[in-house]
Amino acid sequence: MEQGCLSAARYTAAGARVQFGAVTGPCVVDKAATLHEGTHTVTWTTTTVCRVRRLPAATLFQLFDAEPSLRDHVLRYLAAEVNLHRGSRVRHAGPDPLAQLADWLAEACGTTGDVVPLTGGQQGLADELALSRVTVNRGLSALAAAGVIKVRTRRISVIDAARLEAVRAYGRGSIR
Repeated sequence: MEQGCLSAARYTAAGARVQFGAVTGPCVVDKAATLHEGTHTVTWTTTTVCRVRRLPAATLFQLFDAEPSLRDHVLRYLAAEVNLHRGSRVRHAGPDPLAQLADWLAEACGTTGDVVPLTGGQQGLADELALSRVTVNRGLSALAAAGVIKVRTRRISVIDAARLEAVRAYGRGSIR
């Protein structure tokens, strides 16, 4: 994708929509599908005007041979995705939605800094976390009231990273 923003989603057998994070160009979209013989496991939807080019797997492999730094970048990216997936599995196993939200914010800060974009808004975040929008809204409001974050249009600013880590580890009881 040369420019724009895409989001990925998949429906479960029961019809529930599972939202994955959004990506912003320039970037290579769905590297795993390209490397896994074109097996796409999600549906990509444009959230802004995009300019996209198709990159066949054979071309990507040729680029890996010609540009080892590209290969290294893709391998580091895929390893980070595996680690994020593992973290997500642990997050979803936790019973406290506020801790799940704090965990997601802390992970997002690791890649974006203190400002976390919400390309899909609160609903997109709710879909990604498998929570209701109301639960996400209440969690963000609680974190904002405690001075941990500041919620702005389509982004969240983390004000107190140490307290965010406490909520991540101990849940709702740590902000009272």
